[in-house]
Amino acid sequence: VVSYVPPSHCITCYSCDQLKVVNGSCTEREKTRWCPQDRWCVKTWENYEGISWNCSHEGPVDDYEGCTSETKDPSTEDTECYCSSDLCNSSGVEFISFSLFVFVLVLDLYAVLYTQ
Repeated sequence: VVSYVPPSHCITCYSCDQLKVVNGSCTEREKTRWCPQDRWCVKTWENYEGISWNCSHEGPVDDYEGCTSETKDPSTEDTECYCSSDLCNSSGVEFISFSLFVFVLVLDLYAVLYTQ
């Protein structure tokens, strides 16, 4: 008898909750978490400062890696970035490419300056 067990979705992510974040950096450097039931890593930003890193069972709506931002009020912008490979939600800006980060920043500034 031959049995087949399909691979399960699991991922290892950097992990840091908001209580351990100081000035956009996690005080528990390089802390990781194995997430046997999850398939996404997520990093959350508020006004371009990291506020949490973790695993997530739910990913982006379109099921593609990337970031989404939401402006809650004129002084607060929340961003969630999802990725699907081990340790992809690093604590540094390299989580998303620097050029993509600059591009998004320029688009945001353009929207603020020229759509009012």
